[in-house]
Amino acid sequence: MGGLSVEIPRIKSEDELIKIFEQKSRITVKSPIAFVNDKLYYFVPIAKRIIKNNGERESRRKNKGGKKGKSKKVNSDMGGSKVITYLGVLGFAHGIAIYPSEFYTSDEVATENFYSKYFAHLDFDIGGVQFTFYKNQGVHLLRAVKEALFDGEQVCKSERDEIFTLVDILLYYVKYDKEITAYVIASWILGTYLFPMFNYYPYLYFRAEKGSGKGTNLTIISNTAWNPTDKFIASKEAPLFRLIEQAKPTLILDEYHRLLKNPFIGPAIESILESGSEKGGKVIRCREGDPNEIEHFDVYCPKVLASRRATEIEEKSIVIILTKTNDLKYAERRKELDYDPRFEKVKEGLLRIALSYWKEIFKAYKELKPTKNLTGREFNFWAPILAIAKVIFPEKYDEILAYAEENTRARLGERYEIEDIILTALYNHKDVLHGKTPPVTLAQLKEWTEYQLHHNTIISALTNLKLVQNAKGGKYYLRKDRLLELLEERGFNEDLEDLESESDEVDEGSDDIENGTEEALDVFEEYYS
Repeated sequence: MGGLSVEIPRIKSEDELIKIFEQKSRITVKSPIAFVNDKLYYFVPIAKRIIKNNGERESRRKNKGGKKGKSKKVNSDMGGSKVITYLGVLGFAHGIAIYPSEFYTSDEVATENFYSKYFAHLDFDIGGVQFTFYKNQGVHLLRAVKEALFDGEQVCKSERDEIFTLVDILLYYVKYDKEITAYVIASWILGTYLFPMFNYYPYLYFRAEKGSGKGTNLTIISNTAWNPTDKFIASKEAPLFRLIEQAKPTLILDEYHRLLKNPFIGPAIESILESGSEKGGKVIRCREGDPNEIEHFDVYCPKVLASRRATEIEEKSIVIILTKTNDLKYAERRKELDYDPRFEKVKEGLLRIALSYWKEIFKAYKELKPTKNLTGREFNFWAPILAIAKVIFPEKYDEILAYAEENTRARLGERYEIEDIILTALYNHKDVLHGKTPPVTLAQLKEWTEYQLHHNTIISALTNLKLVQNAKGGKYYLRKDRLLELLEERGFNEDLEDLESESDEVDEGSDDIENGTEEALDVFEEYYS
């Protein structure tokens, strides 16, 4: 297999070569939704225009002024006509951008006032406009762009009414074991309009027997989420990778366990789900028709799955287990679902809510901390939903947090729960551990775990994690390199600079014991004897 291909620019002089080295690298956006430099954007093509190059303009001018049939040749290096695309922009900036960006010049704009009012200033490049839209998503964006051009503040005004309408729709068509489930699903659906802001976005996984409402949930999501596909069917894997890159859709996968058995699409689905819950997740494939050419496909996007059975992908999912109901009213209401007039208004309303509240939600997301019952990877997957709930459903936040903790506990059971509680406590008090490694006492750790753990349990957890470098007089010196490694492994990826500032240093008077201390081991043996 060949190496990665790199496009090498042509130059005519050494000065041009120097300019290449002086260029600052810029992010390139290739999808209709993006989060760049802590700013959220939506894009939609609105028009195309042919721009003649300078050589062609000069040729036309000379033809008009010269004798008929005697025009001079134009240097072929001048190039040919260029097609530019005008893109509507929403989000941090409202207005119009031009692709390719090198044609974004002052002579394309009538006046300075026109330029400042209508043209969006972007600090990144647009890398193509082969965007794909589903379920009128492009129409909703165009409508919002038109409004934004004439009243930029109005398009960002929302009273959150449509999110509550969405909750009502969910509760009307589906019987959930708990009403709060509808708020969780509604938060997830709103999050599909915001997912590029988050480092992780969980899959939504409906598991139930036939006739329990899996299909109803998928239908509601396909009518309200960001750029949603229909229930997915494909015969080849390459179009699927390009679809995700060009649309960044909400990908809907019904009967997931059956899709995996499909010899044409199963392996592709599996690889997409393996990498597609984390920002920057990519799948590498050989270019179709050319095995020596490698392509990298960005597969990060929201995904909703339905299945009758448990699968490994639940580890990256919010799992909703539905139960079959004998209440006939839900069967009667199902007939109304395909003709419900509220969906279009709700979908447009969710876009407005995203435009109105994305900054607040992003701020809440950055400020969220793990709890003693929601830590590590599970916390990272729930954090987007919790941040949305904190801003959009503040009165329901505690209930949604409790739901998240219960959902995680039910899925994981007691697996490494004590160790995660200890790591969460250390993470939440990492300010105490900055610089040189200070000692930590059992009293501190007990207090940091809200008095939930016995001191023997704390010692055994520290020993299991191989965190203790040595101990003396009830004080424990932790291996900071090991602590950093564990925090990163279990998803505590934010704000670890304090712990990285100094290397581990320990008092010379303490006695080193590999993988723990005599004191810790003595208590450990007594505790388990």
